[in-house]
Amino acid sequence: MTTIHSASPETLTNASLPDRETARDRIKRTTEEARERVAGQATELRETASETADRAIARAGEGVEELRAGLNEAGRMAREGVEKQPLVAVAGALAVGVVLGMALSRSRS
Repeated sequence: MTTIHSASPETLTNASLPDRETARDRIKRTTEEARERVAGQATELRETASETADRAIARAGEGVEELRAGLNEAGRMAREGVEKQPLVAVAGALAVGVVLGMALSRSRS
């Protein structure tokens, strides 16, 4: 610690203080604080991305289950329709076959 012998303002400006932070120390401290802030923000972003991905996966799973249920229902209805009116089902299948055959033969020509 420096002892000041004069009360003159000019001499006080040259006095050194023990707690004075050097420019290098300020830069080092500021850099470390910035590094800590960036690391914290990166952690928050990682957590947010992970949560968003988890929600998207859950929604996709729900969509797959709804699609599966819809296809099962369509299959059940088709079976019931064939059981109730088998001749109509055969005629419909024949008509679809004829249309597909005509479309394929034209595309080869």
